[in-house]
Amino acid sequence: MPIDLLRHQRAIASTRRRRPMVPTRRDRAVAELPTWVEKARDLPDIRWDKVARIREALQAGDYDVDTRLQDLVIDLPDELAILKHRG
Repeated sequence: MPIDLLRHQRAIASTRRRRPMVPTRRDRAVAELPTWVEKARDLPDIRWDKVARIREALQAGDYDVDTRLQDLVIDLPDELAILKHRG
């Protein structure tokens, strides 16, 4: 192998090693994990009175699960955005 080609390959390899690492989406998620854990700890305790009412409605067949799930899915992005901006 000619010496010029070898020098060229080493120069390219050394440039690649020095290039700063760009954080990946996973790196950012791992870095944000402690923040999300703290936010989860700050959430209110379980409202047992509400749990009891929902259980009673479910047993009586008066609770429309499908509609409630659709409402929750629609509201979830807004709820997450509020939590994100609190921190």
